[in-house]
Amino acid sequence: WLPEREEPSEPGAPAVEDAGGIGRAGDGDGGPGHLAAAAPPRPVSGDRPRILLADDNADMRGYVQRLLSDHYEVVAVADGRAVLQLARERLPDLVLSDVMMPGLDGFGLIKELRADPNLREVPFILLSARAGQEALVGGLRAGADDYLVKPFNARELVAKVGATLALARLRHETQAAVRESEERVRLAVEAADLATWDYDPDSGALLWSGLYREIFNLSSGGEITPRDLHRVHPDDREKLRQAIEEAFRPGGPGIFDV
Repeated sequence: WLPEREEPSEPGAPAVEDAGGIGRAGDGDGGPGHLAAAAPPRPVSGDRPRILLADDNADMRGYVQRLLSDHYEVVAVADGRAVLQLARERLPDLVLSDVMMPGLDGFGLIKELRADPNLREVPFILLSARAGQEALVGGLRAGADDYLVKPFNARELVAKVGATLALARLRHETQAAVRESEERVRLAVEAADLATWDYDPDSGALLWSGLYREIFNLSSGGEITPRDLHRVHPDDREKLRQAIEEAFRPGGPGIFDV
């Protein structure tokens, strides 16, 4: 996709950017006033999120970089392979990538990032000239967090980038809180010298802790199914089965004694 061009404006005149792309005057949707209203506030700390942009069209790279550089650190390159190398050198906060590029294209870049344990959580927005539900679903199924159809306007780009970064930040904070909670439980269980087990409702497997396996002399695998609770007294097996089912219903945990 190549944007239409206008004749250069008078020296010192502000550029007008809108839904049509680079340097084309239109309805003013992407003009300086609108862009300022849609852009996120600058971080108080002064540290700006780092965005890697891959697009083989130099005009498009310059356009996107101008729209985002006031609020983000934008590194723009011409192909997916360069983005992959930069991401491995320094973890980015977000990747913006065109779909159609020589060498490593947008879908190939997503695949490489999602296969790398250090990069699989990096937010990814695809840029494509292909519109329609099929193209959108294809991009999301490939692993993109969002999909932006060219030509796009300034407000749409800034809003999607801001929303994607905000969701990624929330996801990171939530995962950190879960890990902290799990670590507290682990330390409490170890301090109390308790034997525990985990139940997987999908496979129906009970995974015993090391102490549980030691107490009951289980094999190193330590896995049995709820249908084989032969280590529980026969009078308690039905109560245990019901408690396991109750634990996965809304409204509270299942509690039982054996």
